[in-house]
Amino acid sequence: MKIINYGDSFINTYAPRNNVQFSIDSCCTITFLKTNIVKKFYHCSYMKAEYSYGRNKLFQEYSYDFTIVIGEKLFLYLRIGSYKNKTDKFKRVMETLPAGGTEYKLLLKKNKARQIDEYKTIKKVIESGKRIISQTTINDKEGIIKAVIEYPVKCFNHRGEGRIWQVDTGPIIFPFLSKIKDESEDQILNSMELAHVCYCSRKSDHLSSAEFMIGGPARIGMKYKGNYSKIIKQSSVSKLFTANNRDGEIK
Repeated sequence: MKIINYGDSFINTYAPRNNVQFSIDSCCTITFLKTNIVKKFYHCSYMKAEYSYGRNKLFQEYSYDFTIVIGEKLFLYLRIGSYKNKTDKFKRVMETLPAGGTEYKLLLKKNKARQIDEYKTIKKVIESGKRIISQTTINDKEGIIKAVIEYPVKCFNHRGEGRIWQVDTGPIIFPFLSKIKDESEDQILNSMELAHVCYCSRKSDHLSSAEFMIGGPARIGMKYKGNYSKIIKQSSVSKLFTANNRDGEIK
């Protein structure tokens, strides 16, 4: 099989006054099992609000974090943080592609990959400096929709005693499958939130579930701040893969 090389995969946008290259941080594949319709979505790295080519300063004073999720015909813009009025904002905007005259091009580099599941092999891969990719699969309660969330592992804990290991990484895109009522892209994008994921090999049931920390407003004192505070435990199947980075092909 082949998986995305996340170090060398991008979304490039082209507009009259500015062109941008976004790194891809995670991918979510939604499959409708009854119709076998498959839809893919790509999540870009977090960015800070800036003045593009500003003469006096570049970062906005009350800067906010933002990212985008791109599908085939629509994209979702997610913003968390402060703006000019100094109050915290949580903004979701969905637009049709191309948006505002901006064209985009998806540049995916893929690698041949093999699954790794034994601790001895995992440890060898880590010590050789190779990237580990994880795929976490979730299903809705009715067994109608399947989501495969794929992401590079940014933090990997492991311990020789007991031969245990734990994945902790993010942000990724997490779809709330119960919110998807039909096969349209807008339904799927509206179900998605930013999240961090964690799962552990200590017990066998830990690999059949994962914890997700969902992004959104969290109350701190009398104010709502941008934070990851809602934790859910989700039945899932998580697998680890490693790839040869020299084997990349543009797809």
